[in-house]
Amino acid sequence: MAKYYKMYLGGKWVASKSRLTVKSPYNDSIVGACAMATKDDYTQAISIADKAFSITRELPSYKREKACLFIADGLEKNIDAFARMMSLEVGKVCRDSVAEVKRAIGVFRVAA
Repeated sequence: MAKYYKMYLGGKWVASKSRLTVKSPYNDSIVGACAMATKDDYTQAISIADKAFSITRELPSYKREKACLFIADGLEKNIDAFARMMSLEVGKVCRDSVAEVKRAIGVFRVAA
């Protein structure tokens, strides 16, 4: 059975009643399953994001920089895992998936 991934909502990993089965476009094999958000989940996520924005907009720039660099470092440490997931999910060649993760790393570093 494929690995099941919960959704991250309000600082917690939560399951959902509905699941989305993720298939490889290359050979139609099941590569995973993830929680599918409901309308209530979306409403809750928007409310949480609104509250988080009111907090983060008050953060000094050095703390926002630290957060962006933390994310970039995490992506960099797990570049192969992220690239593999992307390749399986969307059928990209690994080289292109690695390039996309590197681009995301660059975006977070520039934003810092």
